[in-house]
Amino acid sequence: MLGIFGIEIKLGWKTKEMDQKITDNFANIEVGEYERACELVEKTIYGEIKLELFEERTVRNFRDKLAEEAKGLAWKEKLKLRYQFQKYCM
Repeated sequence: MLGIFGIEIKLGWKTKEMDQKITDNFANIEVGEYERACELVEKTIYGEIKLELFEERTVRNFRDKLAEEAKGLAWKEKLKLRYQFQKYCM
């Protein structure tokens, strides 16, 4: 997902470091937002637990902030970004 922006990440790997890197690169993302979104995505993948509505909103909010940063990207990249987290919020 963040590979679109040149940031290579792996879910659950060095989330604190990646959170700092993301907040350094994107003005509209606050410290801890990436880390929280990762926790919630991991909850659905590894725990096979459906997210509560407020948790879905947290993941979508993070996705939307990334989408805002993607305004200059090609339309294919925007679509990838838009639907990346969507499968975890249904």
